[in-house]
Amino acid sequence: MFRNEIYMYERIIPLFADLESPYIYGCEEEIILRDLRPEASFHATSLAKKLENLSDFNKLLSPLEEIQFPKGQPAELGETIVDSMKEAIKNMELIKKSDELDAAIKFLKMHISDVVPIMKDFVSPPNNMYHVLTHGDCWNNNILFQHDTLGHVTATQFIDYQTPRHVSLALDVHYFLYSSAQTSVINNNYKELIDLYHKSFIENLKKLSVKEAHIKALSLNWLERELQRHSLYGVFTGVWLVGAVFARDENHVDPATEKQKRTKNIVLHYIKNYVP
Repeated sequence: MFRNEIYMYERIIPLFADLESPYIYGCEEEIILRDLRPEASFHATSLAKKLENLSDFNKLLSPLEEIQFPKGQPAELGETIVDSMKEAIKNMELIKKSDELDAAIKFLKMHISDVVPIMKDFVSPPNNMYHVLTHGDCWNNNILFQHDTLGHVTATQFIDYQTPRHVSLALDVHYFLYSSAQTSVINNNYKELIDLYHKSFIENLKKLSVKEAHIKALSLNWLERELQRHSLYGVFTGVWLVGAVFARDENHVDPATEKQKRTKNIVLHYIKNYVP
């Protein structure tokens, strides 16, 4: 696990240092809930490097290892996702019954047996020109904030590069939104967040002199298709992280109830937005 992180800091992150830093400004709540610019900048930087020299890029990333869902090996870390789904089902069965709740519970039960092989496919995909280096554990607990003397956030920086992957950027986008955005923001501003991410992604690619042909191919429709194709990854990891999110949240007097509500809302959002 730590070999990945050491390699990222020693060999990969320094290559991004000469490019625009993924810093954003505002209050911490606005950054977490309404802005994906640091993530978009990171993805754009890696894609620019890749398109500049594919052979060097692949060689650079070759030492990275999949530690959660390795192909052809037991997913010892990844198996905890099954436990999280079972706990989520158990917790939601304690909530007052409704058609929406029944749909969420039915969905999770349907995927208990195949969640691990599905996740393995997502994190070890076939080669694709527009796959990027992703963070892999991109949620608000892995972002450092720099504040000025008045307490305003002046800069942010990702940390904890233990699960980087060469995959679709949609994995990081889904992971971040379902783990770090408040439920009300997911329900009311999801499309706005996706648009903001895409706008920043394209702006960064242009600054990095990526060819216009690639810019045109990486349209908003392209991003939406990527999110659709990888939407199961989003809902599975969203449920997986609910326990971690509320375990550290001291603002909720009843974390068990909050976990029930959060899990239900994540699953229902997925069903509403990504199930035909």
